[in-house]
Formats: sequence, structure tokens, C-alpha cells
Amino acid sequence: MSKIEAKYTNITGGFWDRYRKLNREKIIYAIKKVNEETGRRGALDIEKIKSGEITPHKYWDSDLAKWIEAASYILKYHKDEILEKEIDDMVDLFCKNQDESGYFNSYFQHFETDMQFKKRRSHELYCLGHMIEAAVAYYEVSGKDKFLNMVKKYADLVYKVFYVEKSAAFKAPGHEEIEQALYKLYKLTGDKKYLELSLYFIDHRASEATEADYMWYGGVNLKYGQDHLPVREQRTAEGHSVRAMYLYMGVADIAKETGDKELLEVCDSIFKDIYNKKMYITGGIGAYNHVEGFGTPYFLPNRTAYCETCAAISLVMFCQRMGNIYPKSIYHDVIERVLYNGFLTGVSLDGERFFYQNVLEWDSEACYSNPTMDDGRTPQTPVPERQKEFSVLCCPANLSRLMGRLEEYIYSANEEAVFVNQYIPSNFEKELFGKKIAVEMTTSFPKNGEIKITAKNLKGKKLAIRIPQWCKNYTISEKGELQDGFYYISVDGDEITVTANFEMKPSLVFCNPKVRENAGKAAVMMGPVVYCAEGIDNEENIFSQLIDKDFSYEVEFSDYYNVNVLTVNGKKIKETETPFSNSVEYEKTKIKLIPYFGFANRELTDMRIFFNII
Repeated sequence: MSKIEAKYTNITGGFWDRYRKLNREKIIYAIKKVNEETGRRGALDIEKIKSGEITPHKYWDSDLAKWIEAASYILKYHKDEILEKEIDDMVDLFCKNQDESGYFNSYFQHFETDMQFKKRRSHELYCLGHMIEAAVAYYEVSGKDKFLNMVKKYADLVYKVFYVEKSAAFKAPGHEEIEQALYKLYKLTGDKKYLELSLYFIDHRASEATEADYMWYGGVNLKYGQDHLPVREQRTAEGHSVRAMYLYMGVADIAKETGDKELLEVCDSIFKDIYNKKMYITGGIGAYNHVEGFGTPYFLPNRTAYCETCAAISLVMFCQRMGNIYPKSIYHDVIERVLYNGFLTGVSLDGERFFYQNVLEWDSEACYSNPTMDDGRTPQTPVPERQKEFSVLCCPANLSRLMGRLEEYIYSANEEAVFVNQYIPSNFEKELFGKKIAVEMTTSFPKNGEIKITAKNLKGKKLAIRIPQWCKNYTISEKGELQDGFYYISVDGDEITVTANFEMKPSLVFCNPKVRENAGKAAVMMGPVVYCAEGIDNEENIFSQLIDKDFSYEVEFSDYYNVNVLTVNGKKIKETETPFSNSVEYEKTKIKLIPYFGFANRELTDMRIFFNII
């Protein structure tokens, strides 16, 4: 399996085209502004560092690199000379400030200069990984190789120090990321030393880590950084969720490239552990605030959910790699779930404010320590108000770079078929099977489940259409065979047009009772979209509301959210004069539901996804 690269694919309209417009007009510039205001951009200016005006953080280079990558993807589908000049200016500073040896880190070149490659948890290789990804992206979009040559020189130094001389103070990076970045550099250049170095880092993880390495973060154990076992022995998702998924992206890349069965088993087991036991209904991962990471199986609290936006993004990227290894729809089902929920909630509808954490429930009273005290309200849990900036700025740029490369997630191919993985209005042309294949898709998804696909020059091969996991009933105009969630249609002529209709109506999704907080509760989904209730639209106390087991509803399209909003029949518990009563009375009510990705865009108000059923 291989993806149909973004350079061959165009998004032609629909739901995601609106967000791509928002990305190039608002999101990318909101991030640029914060980079400038916080000193990140200025950290590339040596004179500002020498004067003491700016003291860069050890991971700031990664923030700038992710911005360059995100901006590069925008240039792919929207030419912008001003944006391109800003990239060039930043690249010039990266290159100008690089040491003759190839080393670059805006912190360690000016502070603790004798500690280069000696502090495992200080993000040096993490920053290089993002620089590599940015340089590869910019080269592929623009053809300019200045940044690419710069990161190659740095990567060559790392290869020499870690792989040849083994003179670094550690064998594998603290914060993973460089593993999959090196693979990208290998695929672009064909230089196998980058592949060797990536595998070296993977195979030396956990070989030298001690508990002391993680005492800086409250005494968490080796699982925090996936250092508890050699990678080849790992079978469950543990520790910091973003670090973990970055690592397993690299493992999946290497496993696919080399056919390494041990590493393939690792990836398969990790995915199953996440999917079956550790993933929220929104596609969010990482239940524990303290370690920003995975918890025990089925521990999925709502109000204290961490669900970092970067974690959702990295899960999408990992699942794409798994989908490129195995032709199974489940990986693309997870991608779809994350994109419309746990990913999209990370940015406001105006494109200027962001979430780092993404809670699944907010109670404006219970979530504060003591609202009656004179010293004010101290939040015990993340406050669901999107921010323009964070001290750690990884999520906004990560969100932007995924938004700019959505084309990569729509189609893929193997020697047998072309696969339609995501339902986004689009087209592509590419040489496949020895001839130029063209595919065009039109749809109003996720407003409804009607899809039309036309394929040209696919004679003798198959068109494989993903049957969404949430869909119970569907019709497809051509005969085919269902296998692993894909509907395979044999193509006999030079052109084929297929229409599909995936029944899309609101439905209840019940929670596994092992998820104790939600035992006996259900959420509402329509197609891939998870819905929530906000206090601003409903009764004063949305936590007194229950959904009727007969579940009747009304559907109305909302231009504000660009998807359907729902009104469902329910009941509310009548209030009593005292906190407790020997009886309970209900009265009928209507519950308005909006898409989860759209909550916290109007005012700070209660929010919930899961309801008791009556």
C-alpha cells in the first residue's frame, strides 16, 4: 500500500476546503504572531541572544520548524509570495547560524555549550527531527534546497556522533520524533545512512534509561518516555502519548520499508491496545494530565481528560502509516473519527485561538476548587477557553501542518486497487499500473452520506471504497465484494462512475461499562461527528438532562458549524428543595446538540457529551 501523495491530489470544495481557507488566512498568521511576540522568531537573531534580550528555550527551534512546514503545505495549494518570503528569511537565519560542524540549536549554541549531545531530555534531536520534516516539505513544494542541505549537514553530524563514533552521552533521544523524520530524509535522498540511524535509535531505546532520567517530572517511571522495554518487546501504549505516537510512526515507517516482522507486530499490537482500551469517542488519546499520557485500560475520564491536540494529530499520522501497510478500513475509520472531533476541536471557528488539552465535559461549578472563597476561582481541571498562546506552542503549528496536507489521507493504492479512504471532494491524476489513472470524487459529506466517484483508466484493476464504521446501512451502484471494511469493485471499462449512499442519521453510542465514569451512558453521533450539549443552548443545568430511550430527533444544517445540529427528545429531573429526596419526577424537554468540535466558541458554559438514558 502507498498513499497518493498530496502533489497529485487536489481538494475541490466542501467541508475541509473551508478550513483550508481558514488555515491560510488566519491560523498560520495567528501562529506567526505568537512566534514573534514570545521571542521564538527573534531567537534566530544571534545579536538578540548575545544582548540578553532573548533566552531561547531548548525546544523553540521545533516550533519554528513546524511553522515552516505548515506554511510550506499551504504554498502547495495556494501561492503566496509574502508567506514564501517569510519562509526564506527564516531559512536564511537557520543556515547563517549553523556551526561549521553542522550543529544547530539556538539554545545550546549559546548556553551550556559544553553539553551538546549530553542531555538526553533536552530536545536536541526532537528539534532536528522537526527541522528535517520542514526542510523536506519546503523542498518538495518549492524545489529550494538551502534548508534541505542545512539539515542534511546536521543529520550527517548526528550520524557521525551517534552511529559511527558513539561519542554522545546517550544512545537514543529523550523526546522521540527524529526517527520518522530521518526516514523521510532517507526516502527523499536515497541515502541509507539516515535509515540506519533511525533504526539505531529505535533499537537502542530503553538500553540505558534509568528512573533518574524522569525524576524531573514528578517521579514518573520509565514508561513516560517509552523506556520501560526495548521497542521490539513493547505491546501496549504507555506514557506520554505524543512521544509514544511519534516513536511508533517511525517504527511503522521502518517496518514497512524493511519488512521487519517484529516491528510490524509491535505496531499492530500498539494500535489494538489504543483502539480497544485507550481511545476516547472523539479519537482523543492521553487520559492523564500528570504525564500527558496513556492511562490504564478503560480509564477515560471526561472532565480531566488531557487529550492533547498533538496526540490526536500524531494518532492520525500513525494510523495513516498502518493503513499504508495493511488494506484495512479500521485505520481510516480512526483517522476520520479524529479529524472531525479530537483534531478539529483544537482550533476555534475563527482560526485564532487554540486548545492544548481537549476535555469531554465541563461543569462550571464542580471544576473549580472552591468558588465561594474570596481568593477567587482556581481551576482544578483545564478551563475550556481556547487560548491565543501557550508556554508550549507545539499544538497550533501541528494542527496547521496537518490541515495543509489533508490530501494525503484521501486516496491510496496497491498493486490491486485504488482505495478511497476519506470522503472529501477531490481529484487526482497519477501514473499507476503503467498508465495515468484519474479519480474524481464529489460529495457534501459530512452533511450527508452521498458520494459520487468517477475513475478513468482503471480497467483490469479494482476501486475499493471504505464502508464507514458508523454506517449500518448503505447502497452502492456497482456490484462488489466486502473485505476488511473495503468494498472492492472490479473495473471492466475505461471509465466507471460509482455512486454510494451511506445512511447518515443520529444514533446513540453506548459506553463500555468498564469505562466507569460513563457506565450506563451514551453519546450521540451522526456520521463521523460526535455531538455535545452546551449550557448556552439548553436548560440552566444540563446535568439534569437525560436522553429518551426512544430517541427521536430533529436535524438542521448549521452554516455556523458547517455541519448538522440536532435537537433530541429527552427528560429533565425536577428540582427539589433539599439535596436529596425519596422520590424523583421527570418532565419532557428538548436537548440541543452541537458538534463537539464547535464547543467553547461563544461563551464559557457547561458542556457534556455523555448522557444517561431513560
